[in-house]
Amino acid sequence: MSTSTLEGLRTSKKGNLIYDKYWLEDGRVEDVVAYCSSPPSVSVDLLTAALSKTQIASPVREEQRESPETRQRRNDSITANDVEVDHNYSRRKALDTSPVELNESSNVERAIFQCEQEWEKIVKERVKERQWQLQEHSKQVQEQAEQNVALKAQQRELKQRAIVQMKRQAQREMDEMREKRLLHQQELQRLHVKRLDAKLKAAVQQREADEMEKRKRAKEQQDFQQSLSRVKSQVDEAAKKIVHLLQSCSHKEHLSKESSKLPIQIQALCTKADSLVHEASEVESFRGSERTMQAVVDQLMLRQEEAIRAIAEAERKFQEEVARKEKEKERLEKERLEKERQEKEKVKAKKSEARPEPTQPQPSSSSTTAVPLESCVSPDALNDYTGLQEKHKVLEESCKGLSKTTDKDVKKYRFDLQKAVNTPINSVSVQSGSHLLDKLHRIKDLLSGLEVQMTNRRVKATQPTGVIYVKDLAAKKLVKQGDEQVSSNHESAFAYAAIAVALWQDIPDMGDLFLYHFYQSSPFLVPYHMTKKDDQTLEEYYKSLGYCYESEGQIEKQDKYLKRMAGFTRLYAAIIATPPLRGQSHPHGVERGWMFISRVLNLEPQPDITATTLFDFLEVCGQALSEAYGKQFFKLLQTIYRNYFPKIEAVTPQGSGGPVMRLKSFLEDCLKRQRVPPPKGFLSSDFWRS
Repeated sequence: MSTSTLEGLRTSKKGNLIYDKYWLEDGRVEDVVAYCSSPPSVSVDLLTAALSKTQIASPVREEQRESPETRQRRNDSITANDVEVDHNYSRRKALDTSPVELNESSNVERAIFQCEQEWEKIVKERVKERQWQLQEHSKQVQEQAEQNVALKAQQRELKQRAIVQMKRQAQREMDEMREKRLLHQQELQRLHVKRLDAKLKAAVQQREADEMEKRKRAKEQQDFQQSLSRVKSQVDEAAKKIVHLLQSCSHKEHLSKESSKLPIQIQALCTKADSLVHEASEVESFRGSERTMQAVVDQLMLRQEEAIRAIAEAERKFQEEVARKEKEKERLEKERLEKERQEKEKVKAKKSEARPEPTQPQPSSSSTTAVPLESCVSPDALNDYTGLQEKHKVLEESCKGLSKTTDKDVKKYRFDLQKAVNTPINSVSVQSGSHLLDKLHRIKDLLSGLEVQMTNRRVKATQPTGVIYVKDLAAKKLVKQGDEQVSSNHESAFAYAAIAVALWQDIPDMGDLFLYHFYQSSPFLVPYHMTKKDDQTLEEYYKSLGYCYESEGQIEKQDKYLKRMAGFTRLYAAIIATPPLRGQSHPHGVERGWMFISRVLNLEPQPDITATTLFDFLEVCGQALSEAYGKQFFKLLQTIYRNYFPKIEAVTPQGSGGPVMRLKSFLEDCLKRQRVPPPKGFLSSDFWRS
């Protein structure tokens, strides 16, 4: 721009105007009004100072709106601009102070020039500030862009990390699933191995068990063959004895036709037993041979019983024939027999001077002469009695090798059998039902040929001799308890009766042995009123009646004898009154009790023993008979009281009325009340559950 233009502008009205936008804030209202109302007359120094003040005041408001960082940059810029302005001002001042310029311009123009310079400077500063703001904004935008880029990068990184995390999680799940599958496979493999081991062990054990079973079966077969051979030898021996018994029968002419077939049947059984022994050594399965051999033994025992019955029948027929012959001779030999009896009595009386004969039943002349057999025993009772006698003779003959042996080993074996029988019978009591059943099972096992445990070893009764021997021994021991226990403790009768009934029911041939020993101990249980035979001594006669002799040869007292007979009677009656354990039919029930009373009433009463037997029998078995027969039984009691009891009183000697009075009191009480009191010691059904 030319100098003339500048001067023209300075001299113009607008050029003379002063521009100050902060005059109001600075409180220079009066100065501004005064300046505007008159032309300015300001020196250069004052103008410079005013400009400086204006320059300082203008940026104040801007600084208030700027941030500290912007204000710091602006201060730095202002400082640099101040330096430049001062430099320009110094230069202009130098120029202005030059002679040429001083001449051409005035102070006002200089001031305007300086003002223009200052405003130019301000404009530059604002331009610079704007540029700086633009730069700052660009920086901010760039920083924001960088932050966005960084955020995006961070988000992308986070997303990648999430993806990686998901992949790792998926990988972990897959690894866990794979590990679980692997563990499951390992567990299945372990279980499979375990099952295989178990199957292998089971197979090994099964093989060992099969081998053991095979050895056991071989041992059993060997033992069975040996046992079968022993049984075969015993069968042959028993068969020989049966045949010998038939051949040695003294009354063969009285044997039946069927008995003549017995040797052929026995020989067939022996042949069958021999063939079974040969078959058992060839056939692996020997159970059938065992059953067949048992059947052979049973058949042999049946043939033995048939032979015994045939011999007993022959003996009975012979005795009947002899009795008939004797009756014919009685009339002719009556006087001679009486004389001989008197002579024998005198001889025997010297030997038994200390015997209390007045209390014993004396064999009268009528009993030894012409007393018919029918008045002493009924025919059917005699048949039963003689049949049992013959059976037992055969049994004793078959067991002679065991009962009368001199061999030490056999004696020891016999002693073990006796101990095995006596121990459980001696320990029988009514302690509890389980205790009584235990004794019963031990006795039953022994009688069945099974092994039983003793104190320190096991004992077994061999077939058939050992079993027959222990059966007879057990029957004799149980009957003997009537003397040893029941006679002094009446309530114990039912405990032994329960054992006897159970054995009789499970082992039927025990019944004949029980009856034989009962009849041997007390013939009044047949009932059989024995008479003295011609060839009998008094001691033999009294022993046949059941009396016992002491060590000094003296006969027992009458009260002791009656006490023992009462014990046998009570035990026999308890067997009849005791119901079987399993509710089956009784092998010797109340019908036998009725038969016994009927047989007693058909015979003439004997002193003391008839009253004792009837009283003890009715007291123990009366209730069972009354329940079975009802009014008929009380009619029977009425008959006893009215018709038979006077006969008992007639034969009862003076001073022996104890049994008679007990019987009379019992009959009167039962008939008055029309009921029989239950016996003491009876075992109810609840007892067996104890």
